[in-house]
Formats: sequence, C-alpha cells, structure tokens
Amino acid sequence: MKIPTPIFWGSFIGTALGGTIIFKEYVIGGKQYTKGTSAKGLTAVVTGASSGIGKALARDLAMRGARVIMACRDDEKCYMARRDIVMETKNQHVVCRTCDLSSQESVREFAARMNNEELQVNILVNNAGVMRCPQSLTKEGIELQLGVNHMGHFLLTNLLLTKIKASKPARIISVISIAYQKAPSMHFEDLNSERSYNPEDAYNQSQLANILFTRELAKRLAGTHVTANCVNPGTVNTEITRHLAYKNSFLGQLIATPILWLMTKSARQGAQTILYAALDENLEGVSGRCFSNMKEHSLSDAAMDDEAAHRLWITSERMVPDDIQLLLGRKDFRVYLQLLVQRLCRDLDNDTAVHKEELLCTLSQLTMCFSLIESWETEVNCDAVTSIAQAVMKCFSYLTHEKSADKNQNVILKAMKALLIWSATNPESTAVRQDLASLAHLTMKTLLSETQEDGNEEMSILCLRVLECFVSSNFSFSSCDWSILFSSIKSIFTTGNKKLAIFVVQSELRSVILRPIGKDEPSFIIEIWNTLQNSSLTHAEVLWNLCILFDAIAEEIHIFHDPAFWETLQKALKSQELQVTKRVVYLLKKCIETVQQKQIQISCELFWTPLSVDVWLNYFLVLETLEEKQAHIVSSVLPKLESLIHCATKQEQKIHTSWILALFWKAMRHDNFQIVLWTVMHFLKLSVKAFPIFDQGGETFITDSLLEVLRLEPLYAKANQGPELRELLTTFFQDCLNLGNFQSKLLNAFFKTKWSGVVCFHLSYVMSHLKLPHPIDSADVFLMRQFLLEVVSRYEPYLKVGCQCNLLCFIFGNLAEEPLSYESCLKNLYLSFPSGLQPGSKYWDEHLNLFSQLHHVIAPISANDDWKDADPKYVAFIMLSTMESLIEEKQHLIVMDLIIDTLQSAPLRLYLSEGKLDFCIKTLVEISLCLDLALKESSFLIIRQKLLECLPYIYEILTSSCFPCNDLKGLNRFNMWMNSLEMIIRSLQIEHLHKVIISSAHLYSLNQGHPNQHFQRMVLASSLRLLHILGMQEKLNEAFRYVTIEELATLDFDSSLRAEEPELWNKAISDFVRNTWEVFAILSMERIRTDAPQILTSYGLQCLQASVRDPLVYVLHGIYIIVPVLKEDVSMLRDMLRLTWTTVFESRKCEFFWKGMEHFIKVTFHLDILMSNIYLTVLQEMWQDLLIASDGITGLLNIAALHLDQVLSHLRPEDVPFIIEMTVDLLLFGPMHRKDQRIYFEACEEIEAIQDHPAHAIASPHLRDAEVRILGVKILSQIMETEQLAKEALHLLLARWESLRTLNHRHFANSSHHRTQHRIMQAILLLYPSFVDTTSSVVLEWGCRCLASGNPQPSVRYMQEWLIVLILNSRSELHDTFYTFMSKASVDRIGGMGSFVSILCHLVCLKPSTNAMERAFSEILPWCMSQHFSARVYAQAAILKMWKVAEDQCLEDTLKQYRPIHTSIQNQQNIGTLSKNADKLLQDFYFQSFNSLQHYSLQTIYNDLPRLAQVSRDEWIPLSVIKLHIHSTKWPLQSQNEDLANSSSAIWILKQATKVEIDDPHPEKKSSEGNVQKKLIPWKALLPDLEALEYFPTPLQEKKFASTGGLILVASLVSKSTNLGGLCRTCEVFGVSQLVLASFKYIDDPQFQSLSVTAEKWISMLEVKPDMVAGYLRKMKTGGYTMVGVEQAASSTQLGQMIFPKKTLLLLGNEREGIPMELLNMMDTCVEIPQVGVIRSLNVHVSGALLIWEYAKQHMLKLPELP
Repeated sequence: MKIPTPIFWGSFIGTALGGTIIFKEYVIGGKQYTKGTSAKGLTAVVTGASSGIGKALARDLAMRGARVIMACRDDEKCYMARRDIVMETKNQHVVCRTCDLSSQESVREFAARMNNEELQVNILVNNAGVMRCPQSLTKEGIELQLGVNHMGHFLLTNLLLTKIKASKPARIISVISIAYQKAPSMHFEDLNSERSYNPEDAYNQSQLANILFTRELAKRLAGTHVTANCVNPGTVNTEITRHLAYKNSFLGQLIATPILWLMTKSARQGAQTILYAALDENLEGVSGRCFSNMKEHSLSDAAMDDEAAHRLWITSERMVPDDIQLLLGRKDFRVYLQLLVQRLCRDLDNDTAVHKEELLCTLSQLTMCFSLIESWETEVNCDAVTSIAQAVMKCFSYLTHEKSADKNQNVILKAMKALLIWSATNPESTAVRQDLASLAHLTMKTLLSETQEDGNEEMSILCLRVLECFVSSNFSFSSCDWSILFSSIKSIFTTGNKKLAIFVVQSELRSVILRPIGKDEPSFIIEIWNTLQNSSLTHAEVLWNLCILFDAIAEEIHIFHDPAFWETLQKALKSQELQVTKRVVYLLKKCIETVQQKQIQISCELFWTPLSVDVWLNYFLVLETLEEKQAHIVSSVLPKLESLIHCATKQEQKIHTSWILALFWKAMRHDNFQIVLWTVMHFLKLSVKAFPIFDQGGETFITDSLLEVLRLEPLYAKANQGPELRELLTTFFQDCLNLGNFQSKLLNAFFKTKWSGVVCFHLSYVMSHLKLPHPIDSADVFLMRQFLLEVVSRYEPYLKVGCQCNLLCFIFGNLAEEPLSYESCLKNLYLSFPSGLQPGSKYWDEHLNLFSQLHHVIAPISANDDWKDADPKYVAFIMLSTMESLIEEKQHLIVMDLIIDTLQSAPLRLYLSEGKLDFCIKTLVEISLCLDLALKESSFLIIRQKLLECLPYIYEILTSSCFPCNDLKGLNRFNMWMNSLEMIIRSLQIEHLHKVIISSAHLYSLNQGHPNQHFQRMVLASSLRLLHILGMQEKLNEAFRYVTIEELATLDFDSSLRAEEPELWNKAISDFVRNTWEVFAILSMERIRTDAPQILTSYGLQCLQASVRDPLVYVLHGIYIIVPVLKEDVSMLRDMLRLTWTTVFESRKCEFFWKGMEHFIKVTFHLDILMSNIYLTVLQEMWQDLLIASDGITGLLNIAALHLDQVLSHLRPEDVPFIIEMTVDLLLFGPMHRKDQRIYFEACEEIEAIQDHPAHAIASPHLRDAEVRILGVKILSQIMETEQLAKEALHLLLARWESLRTLNHRHFANSSHHRTQHRIMQAILLLYPSFVDTTSSVVLEWGCRCLASGNPQPSVRYMQEWLIVLILNSRSELHDTFYTFMSKASVDRIGGMGSFVSILCHLVCLKPSTNAMERAFSEILPWCMSQHFSARVYAQAAILKMWKVAEDQCLEDTLKQYRPIHTSIQNQQNIGTLSKNADKLLQDFYFQSFNSLQHYSLQTIYNDLPRLAQVSRDEWIPLSVIKLHIHSTKWPLQSQNEDLANSSSAIWILKQATKVEIDDPHPEKKSSEGNVQKKLIPWKALLPDLEALEYFPTPLQEKKFASTGGLILVASLVSKSTNLGGLCRTCEVFGVSQLVLASFKYIDDPQFQSLSVTAEKWISMLEVKPDMVAGYLRKMKTGGYTMVGVEQAASSTQLGQMIFPKKTLLLLGNEREGIPMELLNMMDTCVEIPQVGVIRSLNVHVSGALLIWEYAKQHMLKLPELP
C-alpha cells in the first residue's frame, strides 16, 4: 500500500523534529539536577544574574527557597530579571544589588553593603564574565577579561570571606570554561597583555587563572568548613558570545544561529551542574575540585601547577593590596606575623623576579600587620623591624634602578610610615634609625639627580612622598642631607615642574621652605626667589611658582621690599595670556591683604605704604573687568580709571604711575576696538605736567606701548574721531618733547617702526606739526632716509607722496640754520623723496632758498677723480638747485663741462673707467628729466645747448670700441646707454638732428663683426630702435633691406647663456623684446600684411608665454597695431586675448600691471573687435573677468571706462553690439569696500584737499569708483541720442531691479543691495529726458508698484518719488493712473502711503492752482486721522506745506475752504509728539529745500541727495569730478540754486513700528560715579587657575571641604541634567559641603556642563543610587544630621520660619513624583516655599537654590541686620 505523499512528508518532518528535540534535550543538554534539596534559610550570591546561566541559577535557587542576591552591573536589566524570577517562583527574597566587576570600587561598595546588611552568605557563585572582547582596560588599568573574570571575583571573594566563614558550612563556586585547556601556562611576564593582545589568548588566560585561584583558595580554607570548587557548565548559548565574529555579520548569524541552537545547551541546562555543586549533600567537605556534567572533571597540567597558583595569588594581592584583609583571626596573628618575617628574611637574599614580587607582597602584608600592632597590643621583635627596614631599602633600590614608581610606591610608603612610628616610640633601636638615615640619604640623592636631569617625574614624586614621611615625623637629618634637600627643592621650582612644585607646597615639605638655610641666614624662600629671578623660566612660570609659594612669601616679608618682585608683577600685567593675568591678580590681592593685615611698612620705589585700600579696590575692579569681552561691562568701569589717574598725580601720590600705565597697556589691547579708542584718547588727554609719566618710566610706555597701538588703522577713521586724535597726538608729543630728553627716543621709535601706509601718513602729519627742542642732525636724517627707502617706498603712490611731503615739512621745520646742516641733511634725503622733493613740487622753492649760500658744493664734485662712487641723482639735484644762484660766478657749468670733456675723449682714452663713463650718461639723464621744471628760461637754454653738444659724442661712443658686446654684461651696458640716449632725446623734444647723420647700411655693418649671432641680433634690435627714436622712418625702412622681420621675430637663443648668468640674460631678453616690438609697431600695415602677419602672431604668443614681464607693454602695443591684420583669424586672436589676460592678471602685484592692463584693454576693446559680432562672446567673457577683478583691484575698471569713452568718440554707440550692457555695468559699478579700504580712501581724500600737492598728478584712489560711474554717465549721454538704445538701457536697468527684488531679503542701509538699487535709480533719473509717452507710463506704474509694495531705503525712496513727480509734472494725462495706484496702496499697504502723500505734495507745489490744491487736499486730508502713525505724520506735514504754498500764491478759495483743517492741526502743536514730529518733518531738506525741477542736476543726483540721505561717503561724487568728464548738455551739471547743497541731513529717523525717534547728536556723558557690573572672583579660596586640579584634585577638594558638619544636598531623585547642572553651580557658589547625585554619568552630559560651568571640579560630590537613598539617609541621621525635605507636605514649615541646624541634609524630590512616601516619613521636617501664583510648584532647581540661599544667610554669609 502506497503512503500518500503529504502523509509521508508530514511523518518525516515530525520524526526529524522530534529526534532533533530529543537529541538537544538529552544528549546535548546533559544531566539534570533532579534532587529536591531545599535551599530555605540559605543566602546565595550570584554574580552576572541578569541573564544567561546566572539568571537561570538564581531562578532555580529561588524556586528552592533560598534568599538570592543578584549581583549585576546593569541595574535596569537586573530589575527586569528579578521581576521575571519573582513572578515565576513567588519568592520575594530575591534582591538586586549593583556590582560592576570591572570596577574595584564598585566591588568594594557591594561587599561593604553585603557585610553590613546580610546576616550570612552560604553560597557564592562567581559566574559573571566576558569573552573575547576587543582590547580595553578596567578602571584600575587591568586588561578587561582578566579584570572581570579573575580579579573582580578574587577581590569579591576575599572581601566576603569573613562573612562566608561565619556562615559555615559554605560553598564558593567558580564558573569556568573548557577554554582554559588552550592556555599552556600563566604568562606572568605579560599578565596584563601589555606587550601583545589576542582576545582568545586573553580569555584562555583568565579561565586558567580562575582554576588556579580556586585551588589556592581551597588550600587556604582547609579546615574552615568552607569549600571552593570549579564548575564547567559546558557549551551554553548566552550573551557572553556577543563579541564573536559571526555576531557582526548578518549572513554569519543566519547560518550559525540554527547550528548553535542545536549544538549548545540552554541557560537552564548549563546551570544544573552549578546547582549540583552548590546544594548536593554528597559534596560536603569536597574542595579544590572541578565538576562538569555533574561529575568530577580532570584538569590539565597547567591547572594543576601549585607553584603557579601560589604566585598568581601573590600577584593578585599586589594588584589590590589596599583591600585584602588578613585571612586569619586575632588568635593567629602572632604566628602569622612570625611567618611573614621569616618569609621576608628569605626573600631579602633572593633576587629572582618571582621572589621580588613576593618580597613586595610580604612587605605589604607585614605593613598591614604592623599598623594593627597598637590596637592588638602586640610586641614586635626589633629584628623583625630591622628586616622590614632592609626590605624597604631593597625595594626602593629596585624602583630607583628601574625608574618605575607607579605600581609599588604605596607598599613602600606604608612600610616607611610604620617604621618611622615604631622608631619614634623605640628610640633605643639605633640599627633601625641608621637604616632609615641611609634610606633618607639615598632618597635625597635620587631626587636631586631626577630633578636636575629632567628625569622620571613619577620617581621624583615617590622620593618626595618618602621625604614627606621623614619631615612629618621630625626625623633628624644631617647638615649634608639638609643641603641636598634644599638643592633638590630649589631645582624643582627653577626647572618649572608644576606637578612637583604643587606637591611640595601642599605637603609637609612646605615647612622646609620656611626653614633657614643656616644660622643667622634668611629662610630658604629667599634663596628660591633669587634663583627664580635668574632662571630661564617665562613670566608665566615664575608667577605660577610665586602663587603656590605665596603663603611662604607672606611669612618672609623681605621679598616685599625687593623692587624686582613688583617689577615682575608689572611685567606680568602686560601679558595677554589669561592664565598669567589671573595669577598676577591673585598675587596682587594676596600682597595687599598681607600688607594690610600685618601692617608692613614697605620702602620700595614701586609700592608705597601706607596703603590706600579704596584705590587698590578700584584698581582691581578695573583690572579684572578689562578681562571681560563684553563692551558694555568694560565701558561702565573705564571712567573709574580717571579717578585712579588722579590718585597717581604728583599731588596725591597714592599709587605709583607704573601701575596705572599697566592698566592703560591692557585696555589698549582689549579685543573691543571702542575700548581701545577710549583708552588712547584719554591717555593723550593726560597732563604730562601733573601726571608724573617721565619721572616713573613712562617714556618706555610711550615709545613701545603707545606707538604699538597707534598702528591700528581704525583709530584714524573719521567716524572714530580720527582728526581729533591727530590733534591730541600733536599736543601730547609736543608737551612730552618740551618736558624731558625725549626727542631721540621718539625719533628712533618712530623711524624704526614699519607703519602701514595710512598710519604713516597720519603720524607723519603729526610729526610735521612738531617743533623739536633740538635741531635734527645728519644722523637723524640718515635714519629717516632708511625709513623712507625701506618702508615708505613700498606704499601705494598716493600715500607715499603724502608721507614724503609731511616728513619734508618736518625736516625743514627742524633743521639748524647753518648751511652745513642743510647740505649734510639734504645729501642723504634727496634719494628718499623722488616725488616730494622734485622740481615743481610744493617744497622746491623752499629748498632753493636754503641752497642759495652753498657755493662750496660744486668743488668737491669737480675734484673727484673716481666718479663711480658719486650719485648721479644727487649731482644733478645739486647742480639744478644751485644753478640760479651761481650763474653770476661762472661756476654753474663746471659739471656739464667735465661731462662733455669726458664723453669727447672717451673713444681715445683706452683705460677710461667704465664707472666714470656710466656716471656721465646717468647724470645727463637726471638733468634732462627735470630740465623744463627746474630752471628759468635763460638757464634752460644754456643747459639744453650743452645737452645737444653731448649727443654726437654719445653716438660716437656707442659705435666705437667702448662697447664690446661680446658678453651679456657688455650687451646690457650697451642697452643702458641706448635707453639713456632715448630719454635725453625725448626730454629735449628734438625734431631735426642736423648734427647726427646716420647711415642705415653703416649701422647694419656695425653688427656684422659680432662673433655671437645672438648678440648680433640684440644689438641690431637696439640700433633699429634708435632710428625710431630719432624719428628717421626712411632710414628705418632702408635698414629692413638688410634684415627681415622673420630674423628678428623670434626668441630662439642659446639656452646655455641663461644658465651662465640668468639675471643678465633676462635683462637682455627683456630689452630685445621691447626693441623689436617698438620697431614692429611703426612698420607700415602693408608691409606687415604682406610679409609677416602669422610670424608676428606667433612671436606675440611666444613673448606672452615667456617669463618676461617688463617689455610686455611693448608686446601688447605691437599686437594692438596689428589687430586689423589679425582680426580675421578668430581662433588665433581669441587664444592671444585669453593668454594676455592671464599673463597680465598674474602680474597684479608688479609695477608692470597697470601699464600692461591698459594695453590689454586697448587690444581687447579694439575698434575692429568691438564692431565685429563674431567676437561678442569673447568680449562678454573678458568684460565679466574685468568686473570680477575690479571688485578687488581699485582703479582697474577706470582704464576700461576711459578707453570705451575714447572709442565712442570715433564710433556711434549703435555700432557697438555690447555697449548697453557695458554702460549699465559702469553705472552700477562700485564694490563694497572693507573698513581698512574706507580708511585708506579717507586719507587719500585728505591728501587731495591739500593745495599745490604733488600728488595731484595721480588719480585719487578714493575717487576711482566714482570716476567709473561718471564715465558711464558720459557714455549714457551718447546712448540717449538714439531712442531705441535709451529704451534698451531702461529695460535692462528695470530687469536688474527685478532681479534684486526676487531675493526677498530685508537689507540694511548701505548694504550692497541698497547701493545697487540706489545706483539703478540714479541711472533711471538720468534717462528721464529721453522718456516718451509709453516709456513714462511704464516707469510710472513701475515706480508706484515699488512704493506700494516695497520698503526701500530713504535714498532710493527719495529718487523714486522724485522720478514720479517729474513724470506727472510733464504728463498730466497720467495723473489718474497715479491716483488709482494711491487708492490701491491705501488698501494693500498703508505703510507706503507716506510716499504717495509726499509725491502729491511736491507735485502740487510745482504748479499750484485752486483745482490742483483742492484735489490734493481731498486725497491727503483723510490720512491726517489715520491709525497708521507714519501715514498720519506725512499727511499733516503735507497739509502744512501746501497751506504755506497756498498762502504764498494767494489761493483764497483754498485758504477759505481748508482753514478749519489748518487751524485744527496748528492747535495740536502742544499735544503729544505727533504734530511736533510733523513739524520736524517739514524742516527736513526734502520738504523744506528740495525742488524737483530746479534741483534736477548731476550735482543733486550724485552728490547732494546721497549726502542728505545719509548714504555712505563712497557714493558721494564731488562736482569737480563730474565737471572733469561731463561736458554734455543732456543734464545740468549744477542745480539752479544752492539751497540743497547748503542743507544738512535730517536728525530724525522714521520708524515703521509706531513712533518717530529724534536722535540726540550730543548725548550726555555718563557719570564716572555709581554702581557697575562686577564679576565675582572668589580669589581667597582658590588658586589663580585650575591647573593645579590637573595634578592633585583630591588635596584641593579636601582642603576646601575639610570642615565637617556643613550643608549636604541630596539630589539622587532628580533626573534632568539641566536641573542638576544648575544645582551644582549653586552649590559651588554658596559653599555647600557635598552634592549627592544618582550617578556620576550626569557630569559628562553637555547640558549639565553648560549650566555647571566647571563647578563640578570644585565641590565634593557623592554617588548614591535612588534605591540606596534610604540607607544613606539612615547613615547620615546617625551622624547627627537633620533631615529636611523640600516638599509641600501636610505638616511642612514655611521657608521664612525655618531655622536650619548647622548639620543639615536637604532632600530634593523628583521633578514629577516629588519625594516618595517612604522617604518623606524619614524627614525630620519638610519646608515649603510660600507662593501667591496659580502654578502648583516651583522648579526643583529654583526650590533647591532658595533653600541653599536661606541656609547660607544663616550660617555662611555675615549679612548686616536690617533696621
């Protein structure tokens, strides 16, 4: 019979599942403990009971009636597991306790609680563990697996051992893993896995350690009826496998989970053998065994190693030495002590590693026994003590040899203290005292070597602790030892080791500091102070030492009389480091307090007694406030500085001036500029006669500190009272110069400082107004010359000229009157003033008068045989400046005659010095450059004739053998002469040279003899250029018969020449490129078009790509000439333009840049290129690059604008496709300048204002942006000639406006957005004359929409209203459109009605008539009663203005009809502020002076209106600039009257909110008296910084909270970090003794830290879990504390009636639940806070703070009683 398939498969699957379950349950699951052994009356402790085997075991034990203590790390999981167990077993005696085995502190707390709360412990199961986790450490630095699996259980077992023994019979069970078999032995040499870490090996080690520990424990417990066994539960699937690799892979878990389920035991099955070992009666007395599957399991050889077990026990004891209690009772103490002494004696003779560790362990146990001798009243043998002393010596020797003190020092220190106590009570034990003396000597020597050699810090700490033991026990040292100790401690302070220094000060070693070095000698602190002064420590380190030593300093008052001490503090006050400032403030306050308390009379120059305490309190207030960053806090305290200044005057002398200067120093370096400005201004206002600044070291302050802060450019801004500052500086420096010997110091300081250009201009202006007490000498002038050459020469040209002129004025005003003085000074100065002292400048005539008597100047020059040392510029300068006065004496041509003779004889004098010859040509050049400016007509003709005589001789020299151009040096010299010849010819403006006859064939033949063809080409290029200079075009064409363009147009030279002399080669190449392109530029276009268009294009690209910058201008000029030839090759020309732009722009920091950019723009915007549509894309790209670059380079776009203006003089605007876009960009141009740029522009503006200033030849930088816009206006005037172009310009401007509106951001005044809108409106106003009917309608509608919907800045709004008035005035048919928009605005946006009212008012006033007035009154009148404040003000102002116009025009009908309205408004003048503000609005220029027709001019649009609308000065364009460029009749340049130009800006600011505020231009000065903010600094209780806490936080906290019986705040029930952070800060502020939290994890919470502000570092804190609060309260109650609950209870006390005992404990409730009932009943009283509101309760933080304050008032703060 065939079985149906479904039945078959169902039967098969069922059989398989059943077999699988049977296999897992009975084969894999192992045996079950089925005995019914009861556990009632037993207490079992199970670690790791929150899950896995531990939870299953706890359940089984609870099921059998045991009291189970679940020792778990995670409280939450433990409580959840307990709930499950209790619900299943119905056993309520299951308890959760916190025990984190990775923290020995947690283990101690758990054991202490067990010993206190539990009556017995019958079963201890060490079950918890971790497996194969990543490398990490416990809190004690032990490898995690070893620390949890072994060390935690080792410590726990030992701590509970006494309780377990008292509960006998008892059992200790250690749960192990079979993995122990993989560990061959214990790795004692690397027990902590520090050398290498493998998770599996570390786990195996920990399991082997558990077995060895259990076996050794069983031995030690023999006969105590306490057994110790191991249990291997088998392979159990629990959470211990969470770190295995498959857990990190989804695929791994998918595969491994079913296999592990089948092949592993469940937790309950794994617990069965443990249950068997814990309860089975057959195992009574069985100990030291291992069980698996409920039978004994044989162990490996490594697990049976007894020696290893013993060594592991000793090692484990050493890892937790402080917590191992004696395993034996009191009866066995004597025997145990003798056993330890014997073991110690044995270990002293053995140096092996094992016995070394045993020695330390034995010593530790002996020390513990020794500490119990007194309480046990046991006598100790002297030999045993001697052995202990020798052991200490040996251990200390070990440590000093290994340089390690981190693990064993506590053992030695405890033994040391015990020995010293024993020695003090047994003075007859000389052997022990000798050993101790030897140990002290060894320790001192070790300390001295470690501190002097910058050795091991931890070793030094150990030595100090050992010595502290000796000092605290009054051990008698020898004089030699005292000397060593002194040296060691002194080296600690002088080397700057803060950690050691803090230890010395806070330990008993402090007494050594106050000990005299010898008889009749000062204390050791004086020696330390003297050493600190001469050490290499920084101010910060010296101060740090003084801070921690101050208590000792206060005992030795001699230091207060040392001026060096006060100088050190003053120098530190000038530090900008916050830590240094805090330290010096701390020291100063301590000094003042000490001097005042001890009534010390100090005789020191820098510190005066008797003290004026009020003065110093003000001083500290100012000093501490200057550290604040908030300006309003600092500014309120600064007036108190004035009172301190008064106290330092000669009349008062309550404080030394140097302390006041220190305050000025800090204030001048404050982060807030306004504070700096205030300080500088007030310092300069000091009276140097009353304030003894020069008597007490103020000169250095002026030359260093003041001049340093004067380098800040913002000080000189007009907005920051820059002009007033200069006047104050002038007065201050003049007073200083008149009082003391200050001149040389001031000049040296000024001229050795590298000022910025703006600062130098302003300070040189100050210098120019100073009258020195002593004339300047040649040394001073030389110093100035160096300053001008090294500093001023790098300035921007405009500032450079300004500085030069100011300094010249200073020199001429302070020179001595002797001619020799002028000669020696000006000889040094001329080269420094190329612009300031040149013919035609302001100072030229003045210096000519000074030289009128210098007849002896020429003689030394003529007598000079070696002219190469002379300076050609100076020679030319002397000759020209003295020529007029020497003409009569016939000496004026001596120099010229000497030069002519030298040039004439040069070809014949073979040995003539090259230097002398070069001097001649250079001098001629310098003379020719100044020729037309320097001399009168007669003198000019004489010198010109002499120069003409020189020309043939120069040419003859050039063509002679004087210039062998066979090398680079000769070639460059030849080029220099050619260039000089060119300059002379150009300056003489020679048209015909009859004496110079040049044959082109001869010129070319001159170059044929050069052996180097490269030099031949270079010389030829120079010669051809000479023909061009001479204007001989025919000769030049003749020369090209012998040479082709192709021969010259290449840079293919020998590269080896570059390698030999790169500088000379580069100069030669530059000259060649310049010469060739200058020649190519004058060739005829036909020749270029025929011969070499491609050759020149290729040559141009070659020159652009080469690294030659100087001749690039000539390259670009040549390219400009040949553009018409190249324009057809679009690709080639486009590449050339882009390469040109890159090359020129990369040179923007070179002098070449501006010339190069000028030629680049000429090439790019060439006529032929502009008119061609094929270059439109390239032009647009280049134009955008120019616009972007112009934002950062002022003046760049000016070049383009000027060029476009020149181009349009030859073209019609409609011929240029891109002209509209470029014009609009010019009209809207103007980048936002930084503050420093605006200050720079202000300086340039001031330079320009000086009459007859040589800088006028340079375009003023502050007007460059304005010039661009004006040039745009000029181009716009040409565009407006064509109606279509004007429309296109208007549409583009409106499109730009709309693009700004889409941003939808609110923009502040003078922002980039505002300025662009302002310029658009200016341009649209300019286009108004070109408006036609349709255009006017479009603009009117656009303007009305803007006013109705937008919120423009005043300047924009003024122009929009003005434009609409102009349109309506000329187009009466558009009035109805306007009224329609006005009506719509009254509904859509009432805030814009003020503009419509203003437009209507101005329109009616232009053409007043009865009808117009009636319509206007009817439209405006309703708004006089509007609820909108702004609309109401404008309406009333408009009514009043129109009424005045009606009166002036005698419109009787209007006056009669609206008189009641006018009377009503007039009657409101004295009611409220409305009409007053309307009156002030009428006084505004816009209502009072502005006339839309009469003021339609460029002056109003670009200067007057921006000024009156308070737009930034960058937007004001002076009329002079407008007149310079605009000559069009499109617009009037000036207004018809000056009413608007003479008006001033309004002083009111109209706000849309609700009111109009009137700005007070002269606010009253704040009084210097009155209260100010002060930051509380509790300096008496703290060190000056937190740095000490980094080293020794515990001593500091113990010191602060040493007093007992204070207020304790228990916040364990509070759960929010913000509340706990605020409470922590409140506790620190009011000195609460202790704050109790539920967990220290809150401290790491960012919200806690943001509110606590590091208060947690300064207060004592304790961790008490919420479930432990009851026990904690009971403990504190037994200690005498009164329990006070902060809760509203039925029988609570009002806060005002509560009298707090000294020992009070405040308990705060949870935010939601308050204080639980069981804790509330423990309170002695509850306090409630009275309330009058409807809210139920206060925030827990506020409640706690109120009670803390009330307690502080009663016990901590001595508040005066109220009357």
